[in-house]
Amino acid sequence: MGKRFFIFLLISCIMTVGWVSPNSAQPWYFVKWVADGDTIFLQDGRRIRFIGINAPEVAHKGYPVEPFGDAAKSTLTKIVKHRRVRLEWDEVRRDRYGRHLAHVFDQKNRLLSQLMVVKGLAHVLYHKDNQRYFDVLLKSQKRAMQEKNGFWQVFQISMRNTHFVGSKRSLRFHDTNCPKIKKIYPKNKIYFTSAWSAFKQGYAPAKGCLKGIGIFIH
Repeated sequence: MGKRFFIFLLISCIMTVGWVSPNSAQPWYFVKWVADGDTIFLQDGRRIRFIGINAPEVAHKGYPVEPFGDAAKSTLTKIVKHRRVRLEWDEVRRDRYGRHLAHVFDQKNRLLSQLMVVKGLAHVLYHKDNQRYFDVLLKSQKRAMQEKNGFWQVFQISMRNTHFVGSKRSLRFHDTNCPKIKKIYPKNKIYFTSAWSAFKQGYAPAKGCLKGIGIFIH
């Protein structure tokens, strides 16, 4: 009876936290360098982009660092640099930049994308072909938002625009002045009165459409 009760408690804890258990049969790879909060380089030269999240950018190619960009890179560096990781592939293995797309687990069997989301150092980024852990990541994001972890503690929305339009197909949301809105089929449109509510439902900012809106600011 005691052993059965212990197993029940262990399963309950896992379900409550929502941490993912990887396939332990997968091989290990050595992490040589961390590029930012969602990209690492392996010793064999492969650049691995975490599936399902987006971390703030670090300074690169003349672009300034985004708020919490350095914190995200520093946090991930402490976790995996010069350590081993496991890779789990999804349906699509490469993006248009040639990066390898994978779900990455550390030596403690933690899904690193989930860990970054829980810490509030990355937000969920839906991909229609790589959805394996989307629900898990969204659950973790809601937790981070509720606890005001990382950048959620300073999350603000510009008063110049408090309405956004999202696409149910891509799970991206846009400034109401963004010309890309015209390409969204009417039945796929969804309207948000705040960026907070969009993030809470798993939508992410559309690239190039929210410049100057000030979603994340110091």
